[in-house]
Amino acid sequence: MPGAYPYPVAVNAVPRSPERAVSRVASGGIPAVAGVLIPLPIVAVSMPEDVLFESESRQSRGEIASYLRAVADKLDGDGEVSLSAGDQSVSLAVPSQPTFEVKAEHEYPSGGGSGELSLELEIEWPEDAADDSGGPLSVE
Repeated sequence: MPGAYPYPVAVNAVPRSPERAVSRVASGGIPAVAGVLIPLPIVAVSMPEDVLFESESRQSRGEIASYLRAVADKLDGDGEVSLSAGDQSVSLAVPSQPTFEVKAEHEYPSGGGSGELSLELEIEWPEDAADDSGGPLSVE
């Protein structure tokens, strides 16, 4: 339904007493504080993860582009990508049809103030490397 509120809504969510000011509305378990419904987005359950490699450093756009080109060359080749920084290293065999996720985010502190923008590029695949294509993607 266009323009509909994207979260479940309940009617008559006013708490009966101050002790019940923080309660769950019976129809759907929607939390309410002092009679005001708090919308909760549906969140996917994620699997636990082991970080195999992680590196974060301030670099110029040119240095980042060079690194991404090196990764692209490995993906165009045999798909073997080796990452190393300091005492960390990992090698990954990227299958021919991994899932590629591109995300642009704007994160900001809840109390106001300056936020942070990010561009995230993620390549993922199941350990059994089953191929699946989600359609074409372009950069403009």
